[in-house]
Amino acid sequence: CSVALWRDGDVRAHRFQEMHRGHAEALMPMVVETLAEGATGFDQLDHMAVTVGPGSFTGIRAGLATARGLALAHGTPLVGFTTLETVAFAAANSGTGTYETLIIALETGRSDLYVQWFGADLTPLCHPASIAPDAVAEALPQGRLVGYGDGMSRLEQEWNGAPRHVEILSGAGLPDAADLAQIAAARSGRSPSPLYLHPPHVTAPAQPRSKIP
Repeated sequence: CSVALWRDGDVRAHRFQEMHRGHAEALMPMVVETLAEGATGFDQLDHMAVTVGPGSFTGIRAGLATARGLALAHGTPLVGFTTLETVAFAAANSGTGTYETLIIALETGRSDLYVQWFGADLTPLCHPASIAPDAVAEALPQGRLVGYGDGMSRLEQEWNGAPRHVEILSGAGLPDAADLAQIAAARSGRSPSPLYLHPPHVTAPAQPRSKIP
């Protein structure tokens, strides 16, 4: 869960907290604290950006609902970027050397991983996907590869150590609003619609429930 304020070409205030639940309760206080530190009011924001997934169902909904509510209340344009491209941007700006393909792998909390390939210029080379670690290993392209994301440790276990042509970058490998702010300042975003690669865990009852008299 993270918030960042971008102004005059730099991040002026920033909050980041790694958490597995409680995003809805933590997010708005972080927004208020970040703006206060940056001496900025909601009415001074030119535009806002939010990650749209993939990620946890409740986390995506909490982030999007908060961003949409603030944007609507203050008439601020809102754009969305995926968690995968946000992490890819962080990897590309980490000072790594030249590479042909950037492999982003994020944990799903399940047996699979969220993955996507990017070119050296951060052009997506495939669509975001939810696949098993052994399938990632089989699908690796040729050439010099750089891997990043909190799911890379599981891939290393699957590979029994990274292949020679894959360099694993160190770091948290999580989407951060500080990186998102830089992307939003430099690029045009898209409509902030949620990107779900897993269906919600909701099932219909086997039999219709009786009506309450």
